[in-house]
Amino acid sequence: MEYRYRIRYVEPAGEENAPASSGDARGRIALHVFETPKTIKGRDAEVLDLVESVARNGNTRIILDMNQTERLDSGNVYHLALLQRTCAQRGSHLVLVPSEHVRPCLEQTELLTMIDTAEDYEDAEEYLRKAA
Repeated sequence: MEYRYRIRYVEPAGEENAPASSGDARGRIALHVFETPKTIKGRDAEVLDLVESVARNGNTRIILDMNQTERLDSGNVYHLALLQRTCAQRGSHLVLVPSEHVRPCLEQTELLTMIDTAEDYEDAEEYLRKAA
């Protein structure tokens, strides 16, 4: 599986019953959603490069859904740490959805203390809606 990327527009928390905009997403939050492949190593890490380029735009909300990822090499663990730093410097917000295979790696490297995580996509979306 290759990575997937989409932009999803949602209403900020508490505004679910507000009238919808005229289709131009004004007043809505843009969530940049990346779904990672089964294995992220070496050249497969282009998804992390793309996430970083989106984060550099500043003030973006990003969900990195790693729910299907079973293997993550050490170089890309480091890449995640750099990605979090880029987000912090640019005012972007990153939420990871780690799989049961990735979570122990993030715990061992203490990245779970640095990066916001969610149990699933819906929790990540809700977290970012409330943070808006």
